[in-house]
Amino acid sequence: MVNLIYSYGLRGIINMEECNLPEKIDIKDVNNSSIEKAYQIYLKELGNNDELFFKGLPVKMTKTLDYNLRQQTFEHIISRDMKARLYDLNRMDKIPWIKHVLCCCEKSNCKNYSFINDRGKEYCIWCKKENYLIILELRIDQKTKRPFYYLKTAYPIIYKDKLKQMYKKEQKRNENGKN
Repeated sequence: MVNLIYSYGLRGIINMEECNLPEKIDIKDVNNSSIEKAYQIYLKELGNNDELFFKGLPVKMTKTLDYNLRQQTFEHIISRDMKARLYDLNRMDKIPWIKHVLCCCEKSNCKNYSFINDRGKEYCIWCKKENYLIILELRIDQKTKRPFYYLKTAYPIIYKDKLKQMYKKEQKRNENGKN
């Protein structure tokens, strides 16, 4: 039996199959302890994972440490750019979703998943049920000359304009019939 969930999108009510996203990280506030908890999960799931693949290509991230001794990609994922990076609980608690969406949603033919080629080498992976967006960039490894995806960022869509933009991109993709 399929459990159905109805989500309200910009185009009205959308019928969606239930997602099996992992639980969010149980954190209540942005402080050193919650950031460290999120960072340890990030390292386990993504930052130290050389076996992460999407559409047959490896997914890599910047492992260079930032000024606070955490990987730069992690810092970008958990913070918003407001002239200076601002830590955001709404981004931090969803770190477990990244690996799941990349590894499971396409393979399981999830109805809530949308893969959109955006601006040539940049790709948006959108979980429509949760309005969660992962941005990957297709790159070439300079040493091996092999392609890989670079994880740029991931975040919940919180602005209506961004949501409208994603629906338009998806519609354009569907009209063109390709990614």
